[in-house]
Amino acid sequence: MADQNSVVAFQFIFDGKSMKDLVDTNPNKIVCTVSIVEEITKDGRKVGALKIIAAGTLPGGVETGLIIEGCPRPPCDPL
Repeated sequence: MADQNSVVAFQFIFDGKSMKDLVDTNPNKIVCTVSIVEEITKDGRKVGALKIIAAGTLPGGVETGLIIEGCPRPPCDPL
């Protein structure tokens, strides 16, 4: 949870089962990468949107092979 003196800038929701599957690959670290991607809005405008993926790495930086994608809030709900 955020410190009461901080302001939440962005939230991304990860599916619990997908996150468990990632953790079950027994990674040394989990690396979250944020990118800016082009999206089309419902009214047809091109906009920049944030995308976040999580991947497990082993010693030496080798990826475990499983990558999961977070869903921004909104529209995703943490419940």
